[in-house]
Amino acid sequence: MDRSHDLGTGRTTRQMRAAKRDSVFIVGNRNMVDYARRLAEGIGRDDLKIVALNWLEQDNWLGRTFSGIVIDHDLELTPRQQELFDMAMRQVR
Repeated sequence: MDRSHDLGTGRTTRQMRAAKRDSVFIVGNRNMVDYARRLAEGIGRDDLKIVALNWLEQDNWLGRTFSGIVIDHDLELTPRQQELFDMAMRQVR
């Protein structure tokens, strides 16, 4: 799906502002991580842990708790990624 119409609309910024403190913020890939970190820093959200989508598949979140997990609005998850996201969300306290 072409979501280029969403570029520059501020949706990611709004998501970051709305995220709970110390939340994990998931972006599409490693190339987007640096951009998202700069964006978060620019709005004073250095607390967000910015990770690429493959973070869900790395199992490093198992057994941990999180204040929040946010998926960038631009992402479309595969069924397996959605399953992993749902599992990870059970770790949110």
